[in-house]
Amino acid sequence: MAKSAYPSDQQDKFMLRLPEGMRELIKASADANGRSMNAEIIQRLQDTYSQETLTEMSQAAADIERAWLEERLHKALMSRLMFELGGNLSADAMQSIIDKIKLPENE
Repeated sequence: MAKSAYPSDQQDKFMLRLPEGMRELIKASADANGRSMNAEIIQRLQDTYSQETLTEMSQAAADIERAWLEERLHKALMSRLMFELGGNLSADAMQSIIDKIKLPENE
């Protein structure tokens, strides 16, 4: 077998069926961006996956921040209850009160 002249000949190939008119849209976008149709499709896929990754990372950061805020709120409430009640409640009783206080859910 002869060695390929182009490295891209060694890359994965994928046959794709496009709905009517899609090829022309891709071609117009590729021309406008100075890319081949293949490069245009790859760039658009990469942009989509990059945005999904950013969204997932943002959600993970929000979850971490929420957990941190809940922990700080818990500690602050425990301290305040101990101060206000002069230590007359058990830790379990204070925890029971705190468990009834919830942060609003994310929208």
